[in-house]
Amino acid sequence: MNEEFLKISQIINEALKNKKPIVALESTIITHGLPYPVNLEVAKACQNIAIENGAIPATIGIIDGVAKIGLDDDEIDFLAKNSNRCFKASTKDLGFCYANKLNAGTTVAATLFLARKSKIDCFATGGIGGVHRNAEKTFDISADIHALSSYGGVVVCAGCKSILDIAKTIEILETYEIPVYGYKTEEFPAFYSRKSSFKLQLKANDVEEIAKAYVFNEKLGLTSSILVVNPINEDDEIPYEQVSKIIDKAILELEEKGIIGKEVTPFLLERLSNLSSGKTLNANKSLIYNNVAVASKIANEINKIKLIKLDN
Repeated sequence: MNEEFLKISQIINEALKNKKPIVALESTIITHGLPYPVNLEVAKACQNIAIENGAIPATIGIIDGVAKIGLDDDEIDFLAKNSNRCFKASTKDLGFCYANKLNAGTTVAATLFLARKSKIDCFATGGIGGVHRNAEKTFDISADIHALSSYGGVVVCAGCKSILDIAKTIEILETYEIPVYGYKTEEFPAFYSRKSSFKLQLKANDVEEIAKAYVFNEKLGLTSSILVVNPINEDDEIPYEQVSKIIDKAILELEEKGIIGKEVTPFLLERLSNLSSGKTLNANKSLIYNNVAVASKIANEINKIKLIKLDN
């Protein structure tokens, strides 16, 4: 890949050459998901958690129009401090960012695309985008769904973002043949809550199962990612009934203000934090840390399987 468009850091390049496990991390959580300085704290903590669990973190973002695989400390610090001036880039926006030399956080879709372009298997995020409430009227469905059906890899999340329509999101994941594995759970988690009452068809009790399934799918040439839904730790969850009321109130405010498009998620996340007296913010931190740990373990297992096959 021409470094004029996409630049892989020296650390990640060496990890790829030496066949070390790598976990990709998104940057919209830095630019659009969390306020400063919490965003910087979380970004650095995610990197440390990946390292503690035996993986090399590759935070992905856009600096001066160039997609960077493995942002360094200065670049992460820059995005965190200048988040209000950063673009939110999905896959379709990458060329626009390059042409205009923009700084941007990459969404799940863009991060997954860039990670796979760089031959990284695993990616950890908080929650995926999906089908918005009232999508039958607005047709507001996240590009993350198309990305998950197209680019492969393993994506670990705590379900879809809490502001979405869980039932419709599960249906569209099924339609696009995206396998959804519940990690030690039989229910689709509801982001801030461990359970949503929506049952899953697939359950994985350990990371080895997920790694084996992924390597098998890859050998077959299947294009869909494996989506691993990993419930938030029990001590940090917010009961579904409690958080649902807060979400309903925030969505009503959203509709009254006429906010649409890319501004929807940042507005709702900020309102949820305010309405919950910071509980959703703490839960958000907990679940992303948990997802990074699980993704790092999966990356290790995938790496082991691939190294064994190379030796044979």
